[in-house]
Amino acid sequence: MTNQPHYQLFIDGQWREGSDAQVMHSTNPATGEHWASFACASLPTWMQQ
Repeated sequence: MTNQPHYQLFIDGQWREGSDAQVMHSTNPATGEHWASFACASLPTWMQQ
C-alpha cells in the first residue's frame, strides 16, 4: 500500500508528533502489509527513573 495513513498523538488539545520522533507501523496479519503508521509517546526525562 503506497498511501498509508499516519496518526498523531492528541496532546493538550492539539495533534502532535511524539517528542522523540519515533514511529510504529501497524501490519495486517493476513497479508503482512503495513497499512498505517502512528506516532509514539514517551515519558519526559524528569519522569524517568
